[in-house]
Amino acid sequence: MGAKAILYGRTRPLPAALTFADLEAGDGSLGFVINGIGRLASGNGDGLPDVNGDGYDDLGFDEAFFDPPDEFSVGRAFILYGKRARVAVTLEGPQARLLVCANRDTQTTVRQQLNGTAADCELAGLEVASGDTVIARVVATLENEADPVGGNVARAGAVSAVLCENISQCGRVAAPLSADGEFDCLRADLVVARGDVVTVRAEVVVN
Repeated sequence: MGAKAILYGRTRPLPAALTFADLEAGDGSLGFVINGIGRLASGNGDGLPDVNGDGYDDLGFDEAFFDPPDEFSVGRAFILYGKRARVAVTLEGPQARLLVCANRDTQTTVRQQLNGTAADCELAGLEVASGDTVIARVVATLENEADPVGGNVARAGAVSAVLCENISQCGRVAAPLSADGEFDCLRADLVVARGDVVTVRAEVVVN
């Protein structure tokens, strides 16, 4: 049993001296270490196709000479499911007009004008690494009193609530998420009227 280092492809050169300890102590932007495994099943490090059908390629590892008790050269294999390297924090709602995403750790901000589609920080160009704190906010101007203020949050970390704020009336409430990740600012008692400017904000720590 040993360890394998998975390095991400990049256009810039990797550091001249890169150790397992460097990867384990880093922010995950260069790659990661898998401890306690045998050799790559594919042999050449190309990994496996999308085994579980989630849209991301996977990695296979085997231990050809693994011997359970009272058996000889049985072997075993492991599959490490791929995942998106960067996280998308998604807020959506029928009145969303502008998306503002900020990475608190790198102090970078991106903005995206919305046209009735879901807002996505990753698609808007925000770059994040493991452990970063990302704040996503959508801004809407309500067109009539009956407009609901709600949507859903794709939880990419420990999100327990979203903050709903009526800038026009200086009102602010926390809207808890339901089991399926939906929130509703009006049910959280945010008072709104026609023409009010409302923001909905979620904060997550990237896995």
